[in-house]
Amino acid sequence: MDISVKLRALILSYLKIKDGNDIGSVPSDSRIVVLQEIGDSVLTWFDGKLSRLNKSDVDLDIPVSDYEFTSTPSTQVMIEEIFSYSITVNYVGGVEYTLVKAPSGMVINRNEITWMPSDSDIGQSTVIIRAIIDDQVILQSFTIDISAPFSLCNNLSDINTKFIRQKS
Repeated sequence: MDISVKLRALILSYLKIKDGNDIGSVPSDSRIVVLQEIGDSVLTWFDGKLSRLNKSDVDLDIPVSDYEFTSTPSTQVMIEEIFSYSITVNYVGGVEYTLVKAPSGMVINRNEITWMPSDSDIGQSTVIIRAIIDDQVILQSFTIDISAPFSLCNNLSDINTKFIRQKS
């Protein structure tokens, strides 16, 4: 595949900030790469940063893709357990998958994502997967809730100490 075709495939479309609507350090009339449309906003890439902009602030034309993700990931995982997700799309040929946004240590190999969260990952993590199919780009985003099997364990020594003191 020609490198220019591959670079164009990474972009859903461009948008322009409406005149007079400077957004942060992005001046009006700037061109911004659009990665995904999400409800009343768009996920964008500008100056090396992911951002979410309100559609009302931009002029936008996102082409409709013939393809879509047909798999749904699990959104719950415990620390020290392997998170695994087999990605599928409604296309039989070659698909190139990449992680646009993912927690540290998450890897993708062909259509398989694996990750083992640790205690420093407790909370929520956003994952964005990009699939390139016939020079079209589709994205899937989801949030994973990471928890510990026994979240009260850190307080057990204090609880046991109080219980023992009360018994004495």
